[in-house]
Amino acid sequence: AIILGETFYASGTIYTKHVIQTFETTSPIALNAAQMMHGGILLILLSLFTENIQLHYLISPASIGSLLYLTIVGSMIGHSIYYWLVSRTNPVFPSTWLYISPLIAVMLGVIFYQEYISWLTGIGTLTIIVGTILVNFETLQKLHWKKRAVIQDISRS
Repeated sequence: AIILGETFYASGTIYTKHVIQTFETTSPIALNAAQMMHGGILLILLSLFTENIQLHYLISPASIGSLLYLTIVGSMIGHSIYYWLVSRTNPVFPSTWLYISPLIAVMLGVIFYQEYISWLTGIGTLTIIVGTILVNFETLQKLHWKKRAVIQDISRS
């Protein structure tokens, strides 16, 4: 299931690059917004038929805060950055957010919900960060040198 999921994710990323190139005049953020709206509507409809909805859980401050965070940061900002990265870099580099965003969620759980982090979680976090950097080292170097060249061009002007 994991390999199948990763295969579909990789295929979707490559297809996303094609869609962004096809609609060059359309902002990657607008493409993301259209996808999020359609996906959100379909998921709401699906949840009405598959979930046991209990209103008192939905209106708790923790639920509302989590929903707002996932909607704004996790979906709107995270996916917009993903689309922007797909349009500007190779299809591999944007996948790093899949590894980094759960780390951010764990840290927010510690800060806002007093969740516990074990030493095993710390080792896993460090492994994910180091692995992400190693896998994307070449792309990160190119971005660094490109940024440095732009800064030098600006300072010469």
